[in-house]
Amino acid sequence: MKKIKVGMVIPTWGQQCGVADYTKQLIEHTQDQSITVQVYSDVNPDLPSVMRKDGIDIAHFQYEHSIYDFTALYQILTALQQQSIPIVTTLHSWSSELACHNLLISGRSCIVIVHSEQMKQLCLADGFRQEQLAVMPIGCQSFPLQPADKTRKLFTINGHPSIGFFGFPFPHKGIANLMDALIELKAYFPDLKGYFFSHYPNYLDHEHPYYSFYQKLQTRFEKNDYLIWIKEYLPEPAIVNLLSTMDMNVLPYVEHNQKGISAAVRLMLAARRPVITTNYLYFSDLKNEVFKMPNAEADTIASSICRVFLHSSLQQELIAKGDLFLKDNSWEKVGRAYREFYKQNLSKKAGEERR
Repeated sequence: MKKIKVGMVIPTWGQQCGVADYTKQLIEHTQDQSITVQVYSDVNPDLPSVMRKDGIDIAHFQYEHSIYDFTALYQILTALQQQSIPIVTTLHSWSSELACHNLLISGRSCIVIVHSEQMKQLCLADGFRQEQLAVMPIGCQSFPLQPADKTRKLFTINGHPSIGFFGFPFPHKGIANLMDALIELKAYFPDLKGYFFSHYPNYLDHEHPYYSFYQKLQTRFEKNDYLIWIKEYLPEPAIVNLLSTMDMNVLPYVEHNQKGISAAVRLMLAARRPVITTNYLYFSDLKNEVFKMPNAEADTIASSICRVFLHSSLQQELIAKGDLFLKDNSWEKVGRAYREFYKQNLSKKAGEERR
C-alpha cells in the first residue's frame, strides 16, 4: 500500500511556541510505515506548487490566527482547493471577532479539527458545517518522575505550601490574579511560596503588547520575594519534575476573546499533583480530573487553594482521575487515531473522484 504523505504546515516550527510543540508530538506519534509527514514552515504563495511537486496527499494546517498572514493564507488555501489537495485544519484558537478568518477556514477546509465538544459547538454556532468538524483530543505524555525530595533540594523549593504555575506570561493566563491570591494567603500561611515557570517566547518582540505586561509583572515579582519567577525555557521533562514538587498547581486563565484548549494542563497532570483551573473553555475537555473554579478572581483562587490544600482525600481523588485521563488520551492512542483519520479521509477523496 502506498504511503500517505501529509504536508504539515506550522509557521512557528522550531520556535518557542505551544502549537509547534504540539505539532512535534503529533508527528512523532503519527508517522509509521503507512504515514509520512513533511513539515512546511515557510508559508508563502508558492506553497501549493511546492506541495504538488512533493507529492503531498493531504495538507494539514496547524492554525492559530496570529501566526499566519491572512492574505497569504487565503491565496494558499484557494490554490490547494483548486488543485484538489484535501485541506485539514486544526483550530487551536477561535474567536467570534475573527469573522473573515473563520469564514476562510470553514470555506476551504474539508475537515476542521477541534479539541473539545464545547469548541465544536462554538464553531457550529458560527456557521461551520456539522460534517466537516471532528473532535480529536490533544495527546498526553507521561514522564519519569525523580523523587520529589531530591528535586526540591536540588532546586531549593521549600515553600509550605508550594504553589506552581506553568505557561507563557500573557495577561489571559491569570498570572496577576494568582499573585494577588498568594499575597492574600501569605497572611495565613507564612511559609507559602509561589513558583512561576513562565518564559517570554522568542517569537514575540519587545514591541508586542504583551511585553509591557511582562515588564509590569517583573516589578511585582521584585516586590514579593516569596513569589519566584523561573524564566528559562525548560524542556518538558524538567518542567514536569519541577511541577511534581508542588503541593498543587494552578492555571487561573481568565475569559478572553480568543479561545482554545490548554496543552499546559497536561504537563501539570503528568506531574501527578492536584491541579486547579478555571471553569472556562480552555479546560472544557476536562471534567473532574481537575478542581474547577467558577472564575479567576483572587478571592476565588485563594479559597480554592485552601480547600484543596486542607483536604488530602480531595487531592488523592484529583491525582487518580488525572492519571486515568493521561492514559485514556496518551499520544500513542491519539497517534493511532490520526493514522486512521488520514486513511479514511484519503479513501473518501478517492471515492468522490471515482463518482
